[in-house]
Amino acid sequence: MQPPASFVAGILRVAACAVFVATTALLLGGCAGQSRLLHPPALDATTALGWRAETADGIKLDVQQVIVRNDAASWVREADWDEYALVVRNDSRTPVQLRSISLANDVLDNVNHTTAPDQLKSETTRNVDAMKTAGRIVVIGSTGAVAGVLVLASAAGYTVMVPILPLALLVGGISAYRTQSRVNAESLVIEYEIKRRGFQLPADLAPGAELRRSAFFPVTPAPQRLRLLYGVGNEQRELLLALPALSGLHIQPAEKAEPSGR
Repeated sequence: MQPPASFVAGILRVAACAVFVATTALLLGGCAGQSRLLHPPALDATTALGWRAETADGIKLDVQQVIVRNDAASWVREADWDEYALVVRNDSRTPVQLRSISLANDVLDNVNHTTAPDQLKSETTRNVDAMKTAGRIVVIGSTGAVAGVLVLASAAGYTVMVPILPLALLVGGISAYRTQSRVNAESLVIEYEIKRRGFQLPADLAPGAELRRSAFFPVTPAPQRLRLLYGVGNEQRELLLALPALSGLHIQPAEKAEPSGR
């Protein structure tokens, strides 16, 4: 006689819970080395940066938070990107299409948002090399003149999802028993979370609507402006937001730099 369906369902639920608990315990216990996944504390939404720009046709761009490598809001150790939590709002009377988001400084131009981790990593290396070639001393994670500002800032309306749950859903509990398998599993979680948090472009924005997402850029030292390209019908337009507060981002403070003659 076959067991009743409710009994089988109960067994499956218990098994799923056991897999989740085992995976969580292995990751938190650090039995196979240090995890890249971090669990930043919840921050006060009233301290959002609130850097804003607006076009004449009613498109608004608001920078709520900037998360850089190993700061208080980081959710990945030694991240190969900068994360800008943004709000884009359409207060015009016509729908628009968000097409691209990019950063630029006096050396780098059109550093584009992407949700591909491999691309973020390779372009971070390229950006750092380009800055060094231009004579800049890059220290990834240094906030320079904005020390304390980025650490305290929180994005209103944003929540950081604890990444243990998608790990359990994606790979179960088996792969966490070996170091390399866990690294692979964490890579899946990171890719999942970047795509969950990030802008998926192109994106349509109806009149009166807003979109809260993160733009992920390769590490971009001392960015001077943020650029949003959007379309209204067949016409392409842009919104530029100056970033003077980030002039020291990822740049070694002048008082710590070596004299140029050495």
